[in-house]
Amino acid sequence: MKTHLLLILLVPALFTSCTNEKNNSTHKTQSVASDAQSSEDKEITYRQDISYQMREIDDKSGLRRRRSLPIQELSTLDSVDVKQLQMALYNAKEGDTIFLESGVYHLSNELIISEVNGITLQGKGMGKTIINFADQQAGGQGINVNKANNITLCDFSVYDAHGDGIKTKGCNNMIMRNLEVLWTKGPHPTNGGYGLYPVESQGILVEQCMVAGASDAGIYVGQSLDVVVKNCYVYHNVAGIEIENCTRSLVYDNVAEDNTGGILVFNLPDLPVNPDGQFCQVYDNIVVHNNHLNFAPEGNMVAIVAPGSGIVLLAAKSCEVFNNEIRDNKTMGVAVASYFVHNSNQKSTDQFSPYSSNISIHNNEYSCDPSFYADNSTPFGLLVLTSGNGGKGFDLLSDGVFSEDGLFCVQEDSSDFSFMMLNNGDFDSPLTRDAGPLGNCQKMSFPEVYQVDR
Repeated sequence: MKTHLLLILLVPALFTSCTNEKNNSTHKTQSVASDAQSSEDKEITYRQDISYQMREIDDKSGLRRRRSLPIQELSTLDSVDVKQLQMALYNAKEGDTIFLESGVYHLSNELIISEVNGITLQGKGMGKTIINFADQQAGGQGINVNKANNITLCDFSVYDAHGDGIKTKGCNNMIMRNLEVLWTKGPHPTNGGYGLYPVESQGILVEQCMVAGASDAGIYVGQSLDVVVKNCYVYHNVAGIEIENCTRSLVYDNVAEDNTGGILVFNLPDLPVNPDGQFCQVYDNIVVHNNHLNFAPEGNMVAIVAPGSGIVLLAAKSCEVFNNEIRDNKTMGVAVASYFVHNSNQKSTDQFSPYSSNISIHNNEYSCDPSFYADNSTPFGLLVLTSGNGGKGFDLLSDGVFSEDGLFCVQEDSSDFSFMMLNNGDFDSPLTRDAGPLGNCQKMSFPEVYQVDR
């Protein structure tokens, strides 16, 4: 294959974070190079399987967001390098790897990968290879991947996209690994809606990624089958991680901190693909201090999420939430609700049910600072207002609206576990229960999730 760029490399011999070590195949690699000098790396491992550069641990909270390498410490690439990158993507053939050297790539247009399979776009690491869209003039996303299968995106940062950071649509067997997406001005309603945004696909793996500042969801996977989101760190987003209208999803070993809501599993009506998702397991996550002001633009669905929300299930089907550490979320640790919380006139159809059903919540650890008061500025927060709990939030909160044949199981061991459920959505007669089993607690079964592995 003809190569117009600077270097030919064998990627697996040099970098292991982008490709699974079990895959020893090699492909030709086009490299966009610069002579940027990288700063010394500092790595502190918070969890055994999560390691981020410049990660610091705060003694009080146990967590602190990763601080990226300052942009001024990296060389800025000139227009020739940027043109090489754009042309490399345009000319890419199946099996190619496009490797980005350290530096800041200032782009005025979105990057597009379309209708080509088996492409890898790889940098030298988060905070080292930075694709900056602050001066973007054209395109609705930062990186836009469309109808391209077996794509791997890894080891780079995307800053200040005018729309979504990285959007992929109709891309089966997609891997997003060791990516960072953020908006450098911090949380703001004019930021892009989504950091990582794969939709309408089958076989999605998002791992070891970081997202901050999204005005909707940091990591959003929608209308897809066989989804895995693991070992990610999300902070200062409206929703940290959102699984929407997906079937067969695993969300585990993530840290969601300082978002408005930590982890959301939603089903929304009137969507063209996978209109009523099911089979989601949320486990082994740390969901802490998600009390950030909701800065979603008016009209966005996530605008209903109350500051102080840990894990929220809305019209969810066959969902299990277990073995999570849920603490200091001031309004609710876990919420289970019907779509009627958002739209009381929503009708059931052959394709969509507004009820949550077959929900199992068990073996989670809850705690909350006793000085915290719930936020009642959104529909979810208003559920707390009726409880007579002195303005304090609950470990588990539900509107009490379920389908007649649906399972709702709660089995939490903590002696001070707090639970409030309305009587079938009646705001005037809330039902508060102590810890212990609620409803039908038969063991749920889940189909196997196909997991992308390369």
